Amino acid sequence: MANSTEEYGDYYYYNGGDDGSHSCQPPPGAGDFLCTAYSLTFALGLPANLLLLLVAGAQAWQRGPGAAPGPFVPALALADLILVLPLPLWADTWRREGSWRFSEEACRAGAYLAAAGAHASVLLLALTSLERLLAAARPGTHGRLRPRSRALLLALWVWATALILAMPVLWRRGLEAPSSQQGATYCTETGTLPPGLSLAYWAGTFALPLGLILACNWEVGRRLRGGPLQRRRRDRRMRRSVALVRAVAAAFAACWLPFRALQAAGLANRWRGGAPSCSLCWAQEVTAPLAFASAVANPTVYLLCAEWPRRTLGCLLARRGSAEATGTLHTSSVTLG
Repeated sequence: MANSTEEYGDYYYYNGGDDGSHSCQPPPGAGDFLCTAYSLTFALGLPANLLLLLVAGAQAWQRGPGAAPGPFVPALALADLILVLPLPLWADTWRREGSWRFSEEACRAGAYLAAAGAHASVLLLALTSLERLLAAARPGTHGRLRPRSRALLLALWVWATALILAMPVLWRRGLEAPSSQQGATYCTETGTLPPGLSLAYWAGTFALPLGLILACNWEVGRRLRGGPLQRRRRDRRMRRSVALVRAVAAAFAACWLPFRALQAAGLANRWRGGAPSCSLCWAQEVTAPLAFASAVANPTVYLLCAEWPRRTLGCLLARRGSAEATGTLHTSSVTLG
């Protein structure tokens, strides 16, 4: 695949048989579809995540009343922002039917950014789900068990882990120029891991964190439905916070599951020693933009459903309006005097 991170595999071009290279021909209109999808994801995801980072920073700066987002939300917005940064390169590549016209460093850097953003997103969502479970299980001690300084350290730890997990991309990605396709250069996977290790990598970086996310959200929902937290069902703040995390987790799972399931099928096929399947490979290509659309869904859910972004934006607009009104009054008094 000319434009995905290293764990996704590269299947539009592969070596097979005794007569050299064979290529999986793209379906009609696949290049235009992928170019449009990646361009749209970048156009929506970049401003949405920048706005979420701006609002989270303003909320932390003004320290107004009400619930603050905490370090996990801006860390997730940063992960989604990094995830969409390479998309213009990939949109241009698919406009050229997969042919890469940039440097090898850009090929590796784009794949590394996408891998780091994907790993950080799923790990941060798992950490956020664990935090909500802790708040539901021990509401009275949650503030003491998870102070803001500790949460910041946890967010930094997640980012360090994601950057380390993405490092294999830097040596596995590279440029190839197949002899059967004169003048075409592809940003592709030049090194491969053993199939068993690839499956373990897939499970550790996606399946296990996603399972933790789903398990934590299920347990939180069970606790809020009855038991010791029966009386806390009237706590609207708790319920809104939990509903927000569950909405973000549901959007993330809906975006990533189709692509990751196809990826697991491809890895299992490699493990069994089967030949690459063009239909499976192009199914991964077509579902990849949906996976990256999570970088649009996550900030949209926070901006539209959480209270603190609306409150912070309202405060900023009110302050600007007050400043403009004061400036107008001051100018008028000077002019009249």
